[in-house]
Amino acid sequence: MKLKSIMLGTALMLFALTSFAQENQNQEDPKDPVYKHMKDAKEYYKQKKYKDAAATLQEAINNINDIIGKLILTGMPDDINGMKADPGNDQTTSLGTLMGAGMTVARIYQGEQGTLTVTIMPNSPQVEAVNTFLNNPNDYGTETEAGKNIKIGDHKALCKFKNTEDEKVAYLQMTLGSTLISYAGDGFKTEEEFIKCAEKVDYTKLAKALGMKVEKSE
Repeated sequence: MKLKSIMLGTALMLFALTSFAQENQNQEDPKDPVYKHMKDAKEYYKQKKYKDAAATLQEAINNINDIIGKLILTGMPDDINGMKADPGNDQTTSLGTLMGAGMTVARIYQGEQGTLTVTIMPNSPQVEAVNTFLNNPNDYGTETEAGKNIKIGDHKALCKFKNTEDEKVAYLQMTLGSTLISYAGDGFKTEEEFIKCAEKVDYTKLAKALGMKVEKSE
């Protein structure tokens, strides 16, 4: 039964990756690691070396997710209120699934104000929980231990900020369709200064980079 599952999963991944390549309409490039892994996986599959085929396809999926992560970050600015990003330190991690599911993309900005880490999670399971809080302020109140309900342009957001001797927190969460966006700050002196960073992002551009349309909060 386990072997059958591997065979089925491998066949499905081969089909998905082939479809991905066709949609990108790129000519096969032997130097492209995705195409190389696909070619090797097909050979393993023909030889009934299913575990090797699955492992090789996983490498192709990881490469594709790196491409998707870079595309998502084209929707983020290189500069936020004077804080500079170093694209060389951008990070993309995933659970190894195709087309961004389980993916986390992060970019760090640094400047005189401090450090800002922006994390973008497409298809995040946490979106529903965050939206429940944001869309039902009468049930949870405008401010709880999790933070307070604010607006970033047309979008609702959850913000928690404290700058005291006992506690220093700068954290903001908002949703964009099925994507969860988180801002974590370090060194910010005021809540206003921190929130302005989230306001500086063009969410229409980011939504386009995510392959979706912006849904304005009511």
